[in-house]
Amino acid sequence: MRSKLLRGIIFFSLSLNLPATLLFADQQATTTDGRSVQLNDDGTWKYLKAEPPSTSEEFTFRKTRWGMTKAEVKSSEPTNVFNEETLSGGQELIQYKGRVGGVMPALVSYGFTQGKLIKADYFFMIKHSDKNAYITEYQNIKEILTKKYGAPVDEKEVWRNDQFKDNPQSWGFAIGVGHHFRWAKWVTPATMIKLYLVGDKFEINLSASYKSNSFSDTGKSKLEGF
Repeated sequence: MRSKLLRGIIFFSLSLNLPATLLFADQQATTTDGRSVQLNDDGTWKYLKAEPPSTSEEFTFRKTRWGMTKAEVKSSEPTNVFNEETLSGGQELIQYKGRVGGVMPALVSYGFTQGKLIKADYFFMIKHSDKNAYITEYQNIKEILTKKYGAPVDEKEVWRNDQFKDNPQSWGFAIGVGHHFRWAKWVTPATMIKLYLVGDKFEINLSASYKSNSFSDTGKSKLEGF
């Protein structure tokens, strides 16, 4: 008798929002405000936790996912295309001028093979008179990537020429003349990420490369650091 009374109270309080399927024991339904509810055989009920979103729907680079078409990538970017071309080997390239984190200016590059997005790059458009400032920028971006993806799976600080190795104040200059370069790598289930700080002929380039682990690359971007 008590069980019937509880059922009557629960039905009265929920019936305005829930479908009739909740009249049956151990049934699940969705309320009009989008929440899931389970009605137990003993007359009790509870809200169910929402399922986490599918990882297949998560973005892999900006607001894109690997395998998108050029049209889909273009619709994801708020500005007009800066450059679009077909490279040797058949790889297609679309580039935009944008900002990373709303602050750092960068050339945003998307690479396509057989019409599918398989890689993307940030080429940071920064200029410093103090060459060591590029090292600071590299470290700052590396910290941001580490917070997002965890510790790098690999990283190197390579000296091709030891002339300035014992003089930290000249390390930025050493990068600019090609004596020294740095890189770090992260790997996720979908993506390999590499951060580069390289230079030559007194020009220093800081870039971040994102590449799909699932799609084969038949061409190498002419702007790729390595």
